Amino acid sequence: MPVARAAALAEARRCWDDNITSPDCADLRAGDARRLVTPAKMGQSFLATNGDPGASVKSAGRGEMRDERGRSGAETAARPARRASQRHDDDWSEVKLNPSDEMRQLQLAYRLYQSSQVKDAYKLLQGIVRNNKRNYHAMHLLGIIELNNGNPSGIEYLERSLEIEPPNPDFIENYAKTLRAVGNVKEAHRVCDHGLELFPRRPALLHMKAITACELGLIEESIEILDRLLAANPNNWQCLNDKAIALSKSGDLSKVVECLDRAIALNPNFATAHNNRGNALKRLWRFDDALSSFDRAVALRPDYAEAFCNRANTLRDIGRFEEAVVAYDKTIALAPHSADAPYNKGLCVLAMGNYREGFRLIEYRSAP
Repeated sequence: MPVARAAALAEARRCWDDNITSPDCADLRAGDARRLVTPAKMGQSFLATNGDPGASVKSAGRGEMRDERGRSGAETAARPARRASQRHDDDWSEVKLNPSDEMRQLQLAYRLYQSSQVKDAYKLLQGIVRNNKRNYHAMHLLGIIELNNGNPSGIEYLERSLEIEPPNPDFIENYAKTLRAVGNVKEAHRVCDHGLELFPRRPALLHMKAITACELGLIEESIEILDRLLAANPNNWQCLNDKAIALSKSGDLSKVVECLDRAIALNPNFATAHNNRGNALKRLWRFDDALSSFDRAVALRPDYAEAFCNRANTLRDIGRFEEAVVAYDKTIALAPHSADAPYNKGLCVLAMGNYREGFRLIEYRSAP
């Protein structure tokens, strides 16, 4: 896999972990709708019990699935998990549970993952796939673990998991999100179309299609889909945020602020919406209101590098250079590989009369 694609996956992992995008970009950003379906969510759809795809892994704890000694799945799974904690060097890929009980092995891997024993879960999943190369649930969870570890081979696992019959909408959704994360937005859009042919009423696939349509410049299509989703659920604050993004590309900033105000009213702690609102207000020359929005965004997320950078840019544009330098320093501390933040800080330092330091910072951006 090309180095550039591996680097894109590493950045994608950071986006999935904390939703931070490049700190030097002032575009409006999508919210949590971009993230992969995590194993916690997938527990409701892919960890079925007794071969019933409609049952949940949680049912084992209620006694619906019992072994020959009357133990529930959770009790049985806890036994090898306890042994694993006593033997730190266990190679779970070599654990030989009953081959006919793959579902229980998968449930054990899921529980290990949920309890942060990712290494043990990964090895157990490898063993499952080694014994059954058509266990697409195990492949899919392996893919998520690989991608969360920054390993591009996770894409291959996700691709192989799509061979499952009947098709799993979560698998399709994750694959589309992964394609988008590595920059293949056009293919992600196509995968959403394919998924919607199979699951036409799937809101998550519709939402992802709206996001990819917006990024491909299909603004009217994106807004039309988001309006359909909002008609079904007017309180979907993520859709309101993404509609604001689409509207911003059409230049209708007053409607952008209106959508973001509605999103924030529904979820006051939605830091991304506060940041997006600040960008829209700045473009409307409402600088004080923009700064208030950026302040709220960084108060909600103290590690929000992009919001700190946008705040710094606004302070620079209204001539408050000393405050801007402080905000740029915070941005650089949070995103040390940013090139634009040192450059913009350099412009502020030059405006303050410190030419040597200002030119040094500007040259930093130009360095190979």
